[in-house]
Amino acid sequence: MSMSDSEPNAAEYLAAIVQGSDDAIIGKDLSGIIRAWNQGAENLFGYTDKEMIGKSVSLLIPADRQDEETMILSRLKRGERIEHYETVRRRKDGSLIDVSLVISPIRDEHGTIIGASKIARDITEQKRARRMLQESEERFRVLTATLEERVRQRTTELEDSNLALDAFAYSVSHDLRAPLRTMQGFAKALMEDYASSLEGRGRDYAMRIARGAERMEILIQDLLMYSRLS
Repeated sequence: MSMSDSEPNAAEYLAAIVQGSDDAIIGKDLSGIIRAWNQGAENLFGYTDKEMIGKSVSLLIPADRQDEETMILSRLKRGERIEHYETVRRRKDGSLIDVSLVISPIRDEHGTIIGASKIARDITEQKRARRMLQESEERFRVLTATLEERVRQRTTELEDSNLALDAFAYSVSHDLRAPLRTMQGFAKALMEDYASSLEGRGRDYAMRIARGAERMEILIQDLLMYSRLS
């Protein structure tokens, strides 16, 4: 036997590639009946080829997604190729998995579409990671909105505090300093104009009034300076 006689032909190579693929590769006719089932399909869905060949592919489709197969077959009959179609399929144990499908029409030697080749890839972990990322982004948006609201509230509080300080400064400047200066002026006039008429105790009282007014003036100035710093 020659070397060429022992080598597998193209069809055998293709069959070996399909059977050894990690992806689930399924062949079906235009009625949705499974005609080919590789090891990747068994690993993904849990069914052996003996359990699935001759059965409807709808066995893998959840009840709420049965309409998808009608849509897929309709597109295949028109010669369309369906790529990266994300959906949900059911395993033998009843669990659901997220899959990405690539479905291509199969033609005979005359170019007539006689079936479809379906490649299914498990994207459950990708979908879970995507959902976690979306949830993290949503939490970040909520946190950002909350922080922005707190900043707005704090800004409003600070503005209110500044208004209160302005009102306080105005009150101190006009409501307290004006009568204080009046008291200072009269005390000074009393000591200048009536110094000879005042007895020692009277002059002492007048001087105490003037000194007290000066100290009060200094205290008011310090209080105004403190309010501005705050």
